[in-house]
Amino acid sequence: MTREEKRARKTELQRQRRAANPEKAREATRAWQAANRETMRECRRRYRAKNPKQSIEHNRKWYAANREKTIARVRRWQAAHPNPEKKREYDRKRHAANPVKARARAREWQASHPAQSRERVRKWIAANPERFREGARKRARRWQTANPEKMRKSCLQWKTANPEACRAYAANRRALNKGAEGQHTAFDIAALWKAQDGKCAACRGTLPVAGKHRYHVDHIVALSKGGSNWPKNIQLLCPRCNLSKHNRDFTEWARIINPAGI
Repeated sequence: MTREEKRARKTELQRQRRAANPEKAREATRAWQAANRETMRECRRRYRAKNPKQSIEHNRKWYAANREKTIARVRRWQAAHPNPEKKREYDRKRHAANPVKARARAREWQASHPAQSRERVRKWIAANPERFREGARKRARRWQTANPEKMRKSCLQWKTANPEACRAYAANRRALNKGAEGQHTAFDIAALWKAQDGKCAACRGTLPVAGKHRYHVDHIVALSKGGSNWPKNIQLLCPRCNLSKHNRDFTEWARIINPAGI
C-alpha cells in the first residue's frame, strides 16, 4: 500500500468514526483547537491565501446560517475590548467599500429601531450643528435643482401664507445690500404694531395690517445715514407719513411738519 493510499484510508476511517460519534468528534476537535490556537490560525491563513474564493463563499454561507450567533459574539468582543475610534475607522472603510450595501443596512436598522435611530440623530445634530446645517443646505440645493416646478409652487404657497415674513426678508436683504447691521423678523414687526397700539408713530392714525393703506416699516435713522436694521431702530408709520419723511431723521422731519411742536 502506497503512502497516498494509507493517507486516504486513514482519512476515511476518521470520517467513519466522526459519523458514528458526532458529539465526541466535535468535543475532541474543540479541545484540540483550544490547545493549538496559533496552529489553527496559521492553517486558516494558509487556506484563505490559497483558496480565497472558496473561503469567502464558505464565510458567507456560515454567516447566513449563524447571523445572530455571529452578531452576539462580535458584540461581546467589542464590550470586552472597547476601542470606539478603531470601530469608527473600520465602519468608514466598510461604508466606502460598499456604499449601497451600507445604506441598505442602515435603513433596515432604522426601520427596526425607530426610537434609537431618532435619539442617535438628535445627539449627532447636537454635537455637529455646523455639519448638519451644511448638509441640510446641500440637500435642499440638490432637491431644488432636481424639482424646479415644485420649488416655485412651494415658494409661491409660502409667500401667500406668510406675507409679513416675506416683507421682513426683503427689508433685511435691502439693509444687507446697503451695508447696515442687524435684522428683524415678522414677529418683531407684530410686537411693534402691538406696542404702538396699532397707530402711526407720527400722526397716531390707525394702521391697517393689510390692503392699500397698510402700515410702512420705517427706519428711525435711515439706512443711508448709518442707521441699523435692528428692531430698536424701527417704527411703523402710515404711508402718508413715511413717504413724507423719506430718509430724514425722525426728529428733524417732525420739526419740519410741525414747527410749533403741536
